[in-house]
Amino acid sequence: MGGSVVSKNVSSHKDKKYGTIRSRFAHFLKFLQSHSLKHDQFLSLPQSSQDYVSACYAESLVRGNTIKQQDISLNTIFHYLKDAGIHKRPHPLYPSRLPTYPPLLDSVLLEYKRWQSVPNRRHPVTISMLNSLYQTQKSLHQDSYLSALFDWLVVGMQTGQRKSEWCQDLPNFKKTQKVALSVQSTPLAFIADDFVLSSKPIPSSSNISSDHPPPHFNYLTITWRFQKNGQNGQAVSFSHDYANPHLSVVAAAERILLRAQRLHQPHHLPLAVYAQPKQTTPSYIFHTQVQSSLRAIAKKVYKLTDPSHIQKYSCHSIRVGACVLLHSAGADTLTIKFRLRWRSDSFMEYLRNTPRLASLHTQIISSKNTDVLCL
Repeated sequence: MGGSVVSKNVSSHKDKKYGTIRSRFAHFLKFLQSHSLKHDQFLSLPQSSQDYVSACYAESLVRGNTIKQQDISLNTIFHYLKDAGIHKRPHPLYPSRLPTYPPLLDSVLLEYKRWQSVPNRRHPVTISMLNSLYQTQKSLHQDSYLSALFDWLVVGMQTGQRKSEWCQDLPNFKKTQKVALSVQSTPLAFIADDFVLSSKPIPSSSNISSDHPPPHFNYLTITWRFQKNGQNGQAVSFSHDYANPHLSVVAAAERILLRAQRLHQPHHLPLAVYAQPKQTTPSYIFHTQVQSSLRAIAKKVYKLTDPSHIQKYSCHSIRVGACVLLHSAGADTLTIKFRLRWRSDSFMEYLRNTPRLASLHTQIISSKNTDVLCL
């Protein structure tokens, strides 16, 4: 029986050496033996019992009990499972869906995936990085790439926007010459109708700076037509930052809309565009550009030289930065989840240890009377 499993795997893994597959299958047999099971006995178990044993085997691999007794990647674990004859299978209720591992095994793999991602967490975009870019783009044309990037980073630091919600994926665009579309054949990224500017009464508590003229608008409502979390059509409102007008999401949104108008960007197409010299049509902002720019800004601001640190800046750093900014300001869990559109507590993985948190901690402690009688 074992030989037939290995033979099938060899034929389906022609790029794999026979010895590797044989070693992995033998490793699975050794695992079964350690639990007083033979392979034929394992195959004769009810499906639920086989699934339980498979999950235990995956857990053993996760703990480093591999052929060389070392940690391996999630992708390698998939190969271990396949070479042991453990395969994905169709959903019993939805056979048209893609095959999946049984729930218990899948939960082990999902948790390992989350654990492996911790060391590779993206560094957050910071206010210092925004201020640096602001100074750079001040001398450039208002429709230049860096000017457009600055506006979108300002928006991102308040909205926690995902990559697909504003910029384009370069490989996909090169392949199709079209922007990314939703299931309804409309752009995934923001279009003009998603940004609504308005004017509201100014709160008496607003710290208005006299160095800047009053804004044309002081209120912005953004609608997410499509979202990764399934909450399509969600609208979130933002107000003008009177204390730091250059970092105002409302002013940035107005500049984005005006830029699209100047460049004659069609109303139904994505807003994240800029002007290139000697080019008559607007250019889209691609995620590869953003990644390169963020890494260059971070190197400049934080004097980074270690490539492993520099590479931890990407488009996702914008969403991480928005989360860290709210958390450092003392926002509670509900506020972070609601304002940045999370339905779970997965944002906790993005939180960072910051000097502002240390200061806030001290303020909280010093303002409380802990001299109480404990009975």
